[in-house]
Amino acid sequence: MEKLIFADFDDTLCLHAYRIDTSKYATYPPDYIAKTAYRDSIPNRLLLEHLRREQQKRGLEIYILTASSSFMLEAKKIWLRSQYPEIAIKRWIGISIDTSKEDIIREYAEKRDAEILFVDDSAKDRAEVEALPFRNIKVYSPQYYAACLCREQATHEENPDSKEKGAGGKP
Repeated sequence: MEKLIFADFDDTLCLHAYRIDTSKYATYPPDYIAKTAYRDSIPNRLLLEHLRREQQKRGLEIYILTASSSFMLEAKKIWLRSQYPEIAIKRWIGISIDTSKEDIIREYAEKRDAEILFVDDSAKDRAEVEALPFRNIKVYSPQYYAACLCREQATHEENPDSKEKGAGGKP
């Protein structure tokens, strides 16, 4: 079964020191926004390194779900490419008032025979996706997912012959 991961951008993949006021960047080009608005932001290295490895080993499809205007979406793409150019994003999906993360996940779960992982810092979005009636969806906060990865790494270091598993000890 193929594996798809849907990850939120802000405060999941890209950790912010403070809230970014997008209104003051509306007239600037995306590369300027990526350098200024995100200058104090840091990548969630544990999660991004895991995605990079999984993509190289298993061809993991990565989808980014983010609430964003078009000028901020381009800036986010530039920022992520500057941090992790080797990660190939299958699709950036902008979330608006007309479309929710739950709607997007439902659509993929109905159409694809795949294990779907959803990682998001929003408890509200996680609860909505968890309520979907599909058994192939696993939902994580970025903190829990990172903790699972650390536990997995420690277990693998203690027993290098053990089979690799995904986050949370799930195959």
